[in-house]
Amino acid sequence: MGKKRADKVAKAAVQNTTELKERAQKALKVLVEHKKADPMMDKMARSGTFMDRINALSYGFLNEPHTNIAYLEELVHLMDDGTRHHLHDLMKHLLDVFLEVLPKDRELIRFDERKFEGKITDGALVMALYEDKLKPLYLRYLRNVEKMSYDTIVKRRLDAMRTLFKLLTDKPEQSSVILAIIVSKIGDPEKKVSSEAVHLLARTLGIHHDKAVDVAIAVDKFMQSGLKMTSLKHCLTFMSQMSLTKKMPIADQLVGTYFTVFMTQLKLRELGHYSASAIQESIKLADAKKGRELAKKTKKPRKGKKKPAAAADETRGADDLSYDPAIVALVLKGLARAGPFIADKKKALARFETHANALFELARTSPLATSIACLSFLMEIADPGTPMFQHIVLLTYRLLLSPELHHTAHGTELVGLVAKIVLADKELERSAALVKRMLQVTMIEPSALLCEAVIRLPPILRQRKEIGAMLMATARTVELEVDEEDGLILNVAAHQPEPESAETADSDDDEAKAKRADPSAVTAYDPVCPNPRLSGSNRVALWEAHALTRHYHPSVRAITDELARKGKIGFKGTPSVDFAFIQYLNRFADKKAKARVGVDAPGISHVGVPVKRKAAGLDDVEEFFKTFEQVKTTRESTKVQWNVEDDDEYMEIMEQEMEKIDDEYM
Repeated sequence: MGKKRADKVAKAAVQNTTELKERAQKALKVLVEHKKADPMMDKMARSGTFMDRINALSYGFLNEPHTNIAYLEELVHLMDDGTRHHLHDLMKHLLDVFLEVLPKDRELIRFDERKFEGKITDGALVMALYEDKLKPLYLRYLRNVEKMSYDTIVKRRLDAMRTLFKLLTDKPEQSSVILAIIVSKIGDPEKKVSSEAVHLLARTLGIHHDKAVDVAIAVDKFMQSGLKMTSLKHCLTFMSQMSLTKKMPIADQLVGTYFTVFMTQLKLRELGHYSASAIQESIKLADAKKGRELAKKTKKPRKGKKKPAAAADETRGADDLSYDPAIVALVLKGLARAGPFIADKKKALARFETHANALFELARTSPLATSIACLSFLMEIADPGTPMFQHIVLLTYRLLLSPELHHTAHGTELVGLVAKIVLADKELERSAALVKRMLQVTMIEPSALLCEAVIRLPPILRQRKEIGAMLMATARTVELEVDEEDGLILNVAAHQPEPESAETADSDDDEAKAKRADPSAVTAYDPVCPNPRLSGSNRVALWEAHALTRHYHPSVRAITDELARKGKIGFKGTPSVDFAFIQYLNRFADKKAKARVGVDAPGISHVGVPVKRKAAGLDDVEEFFKTFEQVKTTRESTKVQWNVEDDDEYMEIMEQEMEKIDDEYM
């Protein structure tokens, strides 16, 4: 009975809508008949040039939009059938038209979906009919603009994307369609176009923060359509740049996307579908044998020989979807970044715990960036004291000796991971070993990374009192031999037991086993011990921090000296930025300061560190540059006027030459 009644109500509603639509069409017909014609505009629309027709039709539509909707239909029809040149002109012209007629705070409503309240007038019906006709015309316009975004000329593609961006940010109508078109351009083979797509999406989020979830969903759908490797990297890079807040569920959406990509990469790795970069990295690493096998799999067959059917799927294109450690690193970094903003973090990341073994394997066999990303993410799901946490500590301790650390930009990430582990770990032996190895390794690295490591020490020393006591004991247990001429550290002698003799080394097996099992049995510090728990690091002082007080870099000396004296650092900057080499070059880069736009530099007084400034009140960095300028000034050679008569040797040679000439010609 209820179903029949519902069908009857629905049928009555359809009949009522049909009657209202017929009434609206009659009212519109009356308005069109009573409209005053403009002969000049009609003539231009019929027989003028192409631009005359466009201008006449646009003027007629904007003059009376409700009654002249037919003019807009003709414009869109011209765009449907026009050439590429006409498409480009019409796209720009109709952009201004739609920006003027579309509502700014809502979407257009179809006539069937509109709900009329109270007395229904003819004007309201004509307005509803106008929006009903305008909505499909706007959608046709967007499809034509999408067609333009695939033009062979890059400039036209960029113009089409910027047109869509303008509509997306100004009008809510068909925003999902526009968003899908812009997101699809991330996969454009032209780098300029794909970069522009990412840039426009970032600007969209800056203008409309509430569209973050819609953008994340659109990117997720695009990533599920079977992308090339380059497009996938661009999508993940863009997702890692999105602003995250706890008020919006965007972090949960990103975690779902990251998990899908992560599982896809693991599956491709199991199937042996490796990218070219993965093969090269595997050859560079210790797993060179496996890398050579992968290279043989992807090797093209010789001419004249048929490719086996089984190898048809293994020989993949350079940009086909395949396993790439860089993709895994981007996914894991994104997960670590989204972690604090997830509503239920433990539940959201629980699905990754079942793949912990795969993550540990990736950390052991992948390049440095991927290994750091794997261990950083595992730290998010591991609890201190568990076997998983102990495995993370062991791999991080070994990773500090990676040869890639010297020529990579991910050193600061590794230093941050070490600091996070030390603050979470409760065992002194492991924590002290990590801190000592971190300082020993970064001591020979660029000053930016070394300062990053030193600045990580104060919170460690403040929360781990035992490690702080090791620093305070440095003055009693460390002796430094310094060459006074050039200020270099020649030897660091700690109070350690003498090396074992051959007889002592051949101890009982039971004693050796007990020493390996019990850290308290270790009596000497072994910096190359593979297990940080058995390295004996807690038996010696933290001499590395004291040695850095004589480092060649003035900032390192100042920071470590303040740390050794006060146990804290007053520096509040970012070492990876402030102490980078580019910052040093920037001191001397502005040869013509007045030529810089927007910078007022009337004289030498605006230089960062003037030579004549007094030393009082300068910090260590400025004092270093002041001394540098003074030494440079004193070393400049001064021009000396040469007097010929004062040069006896020159005058003697000239006299001999003149005598020879006289003998020959006289």
